[in-house]
Amino acid sequence: MIWRTFLHVRFWLVLALASGQLTDNEISRIVDLHNQYRSSVTPPAANMQRMLWNKQLSQVAASYASQCTWGHNPKAFGVVGENLFMTLGPFLVDQPLDLWFSENSSHSFTSNTCADGKECGHYTQMVWADTYLVGCATQFCPDVSNFNAQNATILVCNYHPPGNIMGQSPYTAGSSCSSC
Repeated sequence: MIWRTFLHVRFWLVLALASGQLTDNEISRIVDLHNQYRSSVTPPAANMQRMLWNKQLSQVAASYASQCTWGHNPKAFGVVGENLFMTLGPFLVDQPLDLWFSENSSHSFTSNTCADGKECGHYTQMVWADTYLVGCATQFCPDVSNFNAQNATILVCNYHPPGNIMGQSPYTAGSSCSSC
């Protein structure tokens, strides 16, 4: 009986950790990495706001992530910015942020374009100067809709205000935070 109770408690603990619940350390790391990357853009940003955690955005992210569907949330379009990540291995909080920021090598600040065939939208959302709130959630998914994957962990990060506005640069170049 004790063994069965232990397994039941352990099952619910694992389920809770896999279902949208980032630890306080993971939340701090997400915010810290965003701010670290935002402060290291080239050219420097004159108007880059400091990123803060937002619980409401994380709840929206958790609600969408719980659907285990690969693709952007159509209900969030234009309301929040959104970056997605999926892994079939263990979830390591630095990995998606490092990957998203690495898209900077394909982005031209001068022309505000992305190299042909490359992805830049995750990077530009991360460094969108007017964006100052982020909220993320993870979800373990036995099956992922719209993608042939099983036993995957999805990370959804929502941003406010949203970035990636057509015709606008992600930030204004100038001395760091000279227009903050």
